[in-house]
Amino acid sequence: MRLRFVFRMNLVNKLITKFGGIFIGILIFLTFCGLFILYSPFVLWIYLASKKADKKKRKKYDSLIQHIKDGNFFCYNNKIKTKTFIEANILPKLQSDIRIIFLDGRIPKSKFDPRNISLLLDHIEDKKGFPYLIKITDGVYKDKSVNNELHNTINQKKDIRLIINSIHSFYSE
Repeated sequence: MRLRFVFRMNLVNKLITKFGGIFIGILIFLTFCGLFILYSPFVLWIYLASKKADKKKRKKYDSLIQHIKDGNFFCYNNKIKTKTFIEANILPKLQSDIRIIFLDGRIPKSKFDPRNISLLLDHIEDKKGFPYLIKITDGVYKDKSVNNELHNTINQKKDIRLIINSIHSFYSE
């Protein structure tokens, strides 16, 4: 009887040694399948909710662009070195139809609703840094960063007319 018990234990140990990894792998696989089935409705719900929010945001953006129709915007931020230079040298030389947007941290300061300005800034394609030029013509949105020109003007003491001409040419295109 003892011999049979030892034989069975050896057989069980051999099976566990041989198939234990497979058993653990199957157990882990079944656990992941169960968790996937359990959480997939939540993931699907989050995905659909984000799609709906994106669609709503896009609709608001399109409505805003159609409402503005034609407009020129100059947007700069509160980086101290560039802010003082822009306010002293660039803003006075801008055309009167260009609307100024100052971004104080994450809060847009202008005559317009901050949510609408945030929508405009969210759709900037040329993400190279402030300041940004935004132009809306017949409901078509276009933007440009003049960050490089600004820093060349400030740091390399280039002629300010270069950046002013760049700004005017963007708005007159």
